Amino acid sequence: GDKIIIRSTGADATQYTIDPTLTDQGVSAKLPETLPSGTYRVAVSRNSEEQDLGVTTIKINDNSQKPVADMLDVKFNEDGTATDISPMANPIETISGLGLTTYYSKTYQRYVARFENTWAGTPTGYYKMDYASNQNFKNLLSNGHSMEIVVMANFPGTIPNKECKPFSSMQSGGTGIMVTTIGGTHQNEWCFLPNITETGSSTWRWTTSGIVPESKTYYHIIGVWNKTEGKTEIYVDGELKNTIDAPGNFRFPTDGANWFAIGCDPTTSGAEAAWNGDIVLARIYSTPLSSD
Repeated sequence: GDKIIIRSTGADATQYTIDPTLTDQGVSAKLPETLPSGTYRVAVSRNSEEQDLGVTTIKINDNSQKPVADMLDVKFNEDGTATDISPMANPIETISGLGLTTYYSKTYQRYVARFENTWAGTPTGYYKMDYASNQNFKNLLSNGHSMEIVVMANFPGTIPNKECKPFSSMQSGGTGIMVTTIGGTHQNEWCFLPNITETGSSTWRWTTSGIVPESKTYYHIIGVWNKTEGKTEIYVDGELKNTIDAPGNFRFPTDGANWFAIGCDPTTSGAEAAWNGDIVLARIYSTPLSSD
């Protein structure tokens, strides 16, 4: 179908792809929540052909009180390291490698992590936040949580049919945001996947979004597990895409994999499911977020 494409005019040329809505007043489109004020070039895409609509200035007025990422709020640094600026101030280890760099984005007005790996392969650089001995963090995680990421996938041609995980703590349990493989009702789509069990056995709650990532397009993803209501949700660019039943208790990953990876997925001996693309931010909240 038709798409509206917004590209920043800065050197990073950040791109957003938006589904337009036809109304009585004409065509409308909801801007992504992460879109900062600035100058953008706008185009309409139909059947892979673009019509340039010119350059416009967008000013975002945000007077709302945003929730605080009280468990983890990753800030990438100029030197390639990362810092947790949440109240917990968790140590973040940088696993340096040729596949990990940071650069300053004028669009987001912050440093962004760039991962250059084989899609879903072994990572050559990533970030690690170990919570194995942090009982407060584990208590909050097991009482319900929300995960947030602003992320861009980079792949040539068709998206590979492999599980790829930009922000994850999964190994026979855990939670994370990922791109799924094709199978059953699943596409290669954004998914929030916590392990919530009523029996103690591993029970993955596949909170799929129906949104297949386009290469070099940024997405704002939020996954929510509301323990009180026994539900999980996934939001993409501010829109609720799916809600499923998820009663029970949080099942932690296998010992040795109780850490969050930014840019891949933990194992007990290293990491896997490497990300290829950019990550702007990665956050965890102890409360269930909503579209409000």
